[in-house]
Amino acid sequence: MKKITRREKRRIQKNKRIRLLVLILVAGALVYFLFQTSFFSIEKILVEGNNKVDSKEIVKVSGLHFKENILKAPLKDAVAKIESLPYIKTASITRQSRKVLLIQVEERNEDFSYLSNGQVYVCDEEGRIVKETKATNVFPVVKGLELEDLTPGENIFEREELQGLKMIFEVARELDIVDQYLEIRFQKNHEFGLLRKDNIKIELGTTENIRYKLNFIENAIKNVEKQGQKVGLIKLNLDPPVVVPRK
Repeated sequence: MKKITRREKRRIQKNKRIRLLVLILVAGALVYFLFQTSFFSIEKILVEGNNKVDSKEIVKVSGLHFKENILKAPLKDAVAKIESLPYIKTASITRQSRKVLLIQVEERNEDFSYLSNGQVYVCDEEGRIVKETKATNVFPVVKGLELEDLTPGENIFEREELQGLKMIFEVARELDIVDQYLEIRFQKNHEFGLLRKDNIKIELGTTENIRYKLNFIENAIKNVEKQGQKVGLIKLNLDPPVVVPRK
């Protein structure tokens, strides 16, 4: 085997250094091209899935900017900012091309209203406040217990004093009857009053045995209607419960 001379070794090492230098220069040029030129600058931001929140507001809150490098844009931070909007449940951002971003959102549904201190707080099914207003057509309306410092974005069901209300909604939702109620009232001694469609008044009592009570209401209405009458009042705070037909 031919022995490699020192001169040849120096030549081989020199070639290796040259190739490494070329690779570094190419990588540097590529990085510069990707992150420092306008080739990947954002020119369009699309928004899908929004009906309640304006697209311009979503883009503004995201913190994303036109002409910003699409590869450097902080998409995770932008998603978190968008999801901080009260109406936004989830958000995602994807790169559609080298110059186009797509923001997709899922909005919260208006499910019920909470009346407190003269203001109406519209909430979704999880209890999160999506907006504050003076009037509402989102039923049922909850009233009778004033709450302080309510703000859009807050989940009212995280408040200790509303755990009974949360229980009513959870069971009513399982029974698919939330939309049958117009009003839920806090009363004394942790009791509740309900107003159902067709002006059916219900003295619910406490939330003890709430599933039985809500089922009792459904069955009582059906039984009375079979007799050709309408229910006027149901008193579940008595033992046994009393059903009063409408006169």
